[in-house]
Amino acid sequence: MNLWERKRARRRTQVIEAARDLVVEGGIEAISMRKLAAAAEVSVATLYNQFGAKEEIVEMAIEHVLGAIEPVIDPIPADEPFERARAIATASVDAVVADAGLYRPFIRALVQTGEERDRDLGRVWSRGLALTSQEVAAAMSIGELRDDVAPQLIAAQALRAFNSSMLAWAFGILDDAGFREEVLRGLYVCLLAVATEQSRPRLLTELSTLGWVPAPEGVG
Repeated sequence: MNLWERKRARRRTQVIEAARDLVVEGGIEAISMRKLAAAAEVSVATLYNQFGAKEEIVEMAIEHVLGAIEPVIDPIPADEPFERARAIATASVDAVVADAGLYRPFIRALVQTGEERDRDLGRVWSRGLALTSQEVAAAMSIGELRDDVAPQLIAAQALRAFNSSMLAWAFGILDDAGFREEVLRGLYVCLLAVATEQSRPRLLTELSTLGWVPAPEGVG
């Protein structure tokens, strides 16, 4: 990395931290490009030229927080895709809960302005989709899941379960523990939809630890 690249990286960190602090202090509506430039000690022109509009910068700040996911899954063996998928889900929840001051106002603002979450969190969605799809595909390759449904479709449904749980958490419907449980329920239900006979008992056991009750005999 040359000197210019190092300076740009430092400036990016400054901007991300400034955006995060402004959201935590006053909510997403407190951010203006002028305030953000002053807090990050850069010009407004630099913000637009190097980082884009306000919404893109806030999205970048949230994406930065989720960078904690990869270090959590790296130590888990590649031949344990279910454990890795679970780690992606729980690490994501932990990152959101740990920075509630950033996430809650951001999520509420998106909902209140009628914006589409999947679009405005595009890079975050793409990262989660790629990570989760990779583990679903790995499980298919070793016979843990059927391969008659695209891995991306299974991963996308699991991420939508995450998003709906995060929304409920942001508005106080779920507490931190409930947020985690609902995310994991969504993940296991998606995996069970394409589970093979060899993996189904394991996934059902995992689901049962989350308070899931089997259907009565003769139902389902």
